[in-house]
Amino acid sequence: MTQLLIVIPLFLLCRRFSISSLPSVIYGLGVWIYLIIGLPFYDSPSGNEVWMTRYFFALISAVAPLWIALIILPKRNISTDTIELALYSAKDSVNLFYFLWLFLLLLVFISPKPILFNMFVEGTSDSIGRSKSLIEIRKAGTSESSFSDVKILYYFFPMILALYGHLLFRRKELGIILNSLSILVALTLSIQFLHKSPMVMLIAKLFLIHYLMKGFSIVRLLGLIAIGSLAILGAYFFYTGYLNLQLLGNILNRISVVYIETLNYGLSLESVNFFWGTTFPNPMHIFPYDPIQLGRIVFDAVYGAGRNGNAPTAALGEGYINFGWVGVVVISACISLWLAILTLSCRIALKHPLGFAIWVYLAFSVNGFSRTSFFSVLDP
Repeated sequence: MTQLLIVIPLFLLCRRFSISSLPSVIYGLGVWIYLIIGLPFYDSPSGNEVWMTRYFFALISAVAPLWIALIILPKRNISTDTIELALYSAKDSVNLFYFLWLFLLLLVFISPKPILFNMFVEGTSDSIGRSKSLIEIRKAGTSESSFSDVKILYYFFPMILALYGHLLFRRKELGIILNSLSILVALTLSIQFLHKSPMVMLIAKLFLIHYLMKGFSIVRLLGLIAIGSLAILGAYFFYTGYLNLQLLGNILNRISVVYIETLNYGLSLESVNFFWGTTFPNPMHIFPYDPIQLGRIVFDAVYGAGRNGNAPTAALGEGYINFGWVGVVVISACISLWLAILTLSCRIALKHPLGFAIWVYLAFSVNGFSRTSFFSVLDP
């Protein structure tokens, strides 16, 4: 029944697919992949069936933005022909692309050097293949205060410029060598803090841009999923140095079961243990509290204390952890609002390839609502 609630709106969105519906389609796929497909393989540690009722109501809240999108989207139908005409005729200059890349590389050059760069300089990169060493090194690097300041230089901007360059390549304004170089530099920057997801997401977004420019079809969507799967396997091979059946099982567990576990933990929290908003960002310390690292707390609760790791929970789970079911409803409404903003802004983004590159980046990022907190998705 729950799977039908996801499949039906997804089927309807794909059946009358419009470019503006892309954020909703990606969000729905994220809910299905991260929070539903692994349910048959998940064993509740509580040993009772109460969690299923809580989880069902949480999924109802997760599906609500899709049904809302079905109401909004028919009024914002943008065909593939429209996007091709808009992107191929929009005024642009490749000089802007060159300038932005040079400016970004200058900022990267003067910024604090990331983990992988230092490891190659020190000749210690052979330790990457040991998973325990990898986790410890990555934790040390991403826990530094400088990480939050420079990650935008290594994740957000390179991805945007790689997408921008690929759009210019499709418009025949950028040669294949410079387009390939742009993608290679962006991929290199994306792995500098030893996180797998930025590299995988960049590859998926590039192929998404490619398919959008050629037109949408179910076959191409399945091809994109297959390419994303290969990118995940490639990322794990890069970091571990091997692939076997056990590792494949761990990858499937990491994708389809882990987020169910963390969401279930969040939904099982008693009201006396709610965090009352203290896990949310507190810019410029407007409120009298220091934000709590929820991922660390969830990891210790689900997998046991004393180990290195971080376990982010879905946006709805964080809503419940802070304010109970009221928080779930509010987060669901915020997701609906964000999807509506992306939907309604699609025509504006089509006026310039750089704007469309940013729009695709944001549209693809909504899959993160099923994996991490609401504000983490909005934070580039």
